[in-house]
Amino acid sequence: MSKPFYTAFLFFLHLFSGNNYTLLINLQVVFIALLPPILFLIGKQLYSHLVGILAAIFSIIKIYNSIADSLVIWTVSNPKFMMSESFLAVFLAILCLFMIIWYQNPGQKRIYLYLSGVTLGLCTLIRDNVWILVPVFVLVIFFRSNGNGWKKLWRSVLFTLIMILAITPWTYRNVSLDLTPITSLDSLKYVVLGNRYGIEDVEFSGVINNENTTSDPIIQEEIISEDITENSDADETEPDPDKPVLKENDNKGTSQDLQVQNSTILGNSNIQQIINILSSTGNHFFHNILSVFFTLPISYQTGSVEDTITKTWEINPWTRTWDGTLNLDAQIFMALNIVILCMGIISLYRKSKTAYFIPLLIMISYLLGIGFAKTSGGRYIVPVDWILLIFYAAGLLFIMEALGIQGKIKNAIGYENDSVDETKGYSNKMATALLAVFLGIGILIPISENIFPEKYFPQTYGEFLNELEQKGYKIGQDYFSSAEVEKFLEEENAVFVAGQGLYPKVLKPADENASEFFNDYLHEPYTLLFTLLNEKEKIFIYLPISTDQINFSHGATVYILGCEEGSDSIRGLTIVILDQNVEIINSENLDSLRCKK
Repeated sequence: MSKPFYTAFLFFLHLFSGNNYTLLINLQVVFIALLPPILFLIGKQLYSHLVGILAAIFSIIKIYNSIADSLVIWTVSNPKFMMSESFLAVFLAILCLFMIIWYQNPGQKRIYLYLSGVTLGLCTLIRDNVWILVPVFVLVIFFRSNGNGWKKLWRSVLFTLIMILAITPWTYRNVSLDLTPITSLDSLKYVVLGNRYGIEDVEFSGVINNENTTSDPIIQEEIISEDITENSDADETEPDPDKPVLKENDNKGTSQDLQVQNSTILGNSNIQQIINILSSTGNHFFHNILSVFFTLPISYQTGSVEDTITKTWEINPWTRTWDGTLNLDAQIFMALNIVILCMGIISLYRKSKTAYFIPLLIMISYLLGIGFAKTSGGRYIVPVDWILLIFYAAGLLFIMEALGIQGKIKNAIGYENDSVDETKGYSNKMATALLAVFLGIGILIPISENIFPEKYFPQTYGEFLNELEQKGYKIGQDYFSSAEVEKFLEEENAVFVAGQGLYPKVLKPADENASEFFNDYLHEPYTLLFTLLNEKEKIFIYLPISTDQINFSHGATVYILGCEEGSDSIRGLTIVILDQNVEIINSENLDSLRCKK
């Protein structure tokens, strides 16, 4: 299962919200709303309360704009999407705070080192790219720890062991199911090296089922869970770099589609493969840096976000077709932003010495990690783009100090000077309690799989009829006979599938949003569209219907007779919904079961 921590998080949200999608999203938003307060604590820890307040305000504005942007820029991730990036941003911010507290007082705040290890372990269960932070922090801990070389080494080893302890319950779950102990190894081998770099002959010790990418149950499990937890309209409107189409590079890549030719084109030597990896990683890394920088303002225009993006720019920097050109206003703002960021780095160094390196290392390392995975820009930078706001806030405050404005602001808000040692406000007892809670979360993740028994759905129409009979349900006499169904299923594209129906919606061709995002599925007068989930796959089901008045609740068990169209969609002819009662919905003007040729 890919992203087990975030998947478990969504499981509990669904548990509390039931079929209420609005409540589900609101619960997620409430959790991700922790990010601004954490940024305040980081800013206060590194510099002052004012920097923390500014960074928190900037993050609120940024999140608000990202939600508005989602109607214009389709590669963003925000708290209203069921995507793991914003969730990871909260935990990386927590990790950053804990590491800074320990870094500033490694002798007395050792418990925060252990907390950092547990938090980093949980982060690896959200997105695989986080693993690149492990060697980085091991080196930081070694050089920052007090004592001789052996004590420094012991601190680094202890940090690693505690991080491993956090993921041990999930690792044990994988081993007990005869799966790869660390799921990230499969992602690295099959998705990154195999699919994106064309390196097929990589072996990892501990990879149990690795015959091929299609028969391996862990890969199938990962693909299904990836689609579920990362499902959003953003992934449907533009090609997702996480799921690339295997084709040769035409050397016309855009700012986000930074593709390097497959290593099989260059040859099979190790040197050529290394060059391929370094070239691609470098391209994506610098695109990531640029994308993070463009989260800062680059226009004096006021008004709605949509107007700023669509009317100020003919081809704006937030689209894949951007050619790298900027107007004069943007160039001036870019230069000003660079100055502010430089001032922020200088001021943070003066105040916190080298502690400001912690957020910088997190950002740079993570951007390198996703660059190596051939992903960049858009939603992929969301877990770390908040870090720039801290330096931006510190730079603005530095300029205010130089202009003599800061004192007036302090007097206006009744501000008191920061304490000399900010780490005094953090109790070791509180940290110990958090350590226990985070370790408990690591245990709860695999347990959440077993709260409800695994569901199995009929694989054949005969099994479906037997299940209905066992449950005491009956289908009306006017429904298709078993003989008609069996004859229909002999057709080439005819299928019977069953599972849970998720997020059913009735689409109208006249609806502008429906025609923009679901144009391939639209039929007059209405189209029923939903996602079918079962133990094997996730499929889009659409059904032309004559009325928008249907009885179809989210999560209901659904049985479909239809025609397969491609690998991920089915045109339904008739569906049976099993909820409190049996509900049958037929395709418009359906008189017989047959697939169009």
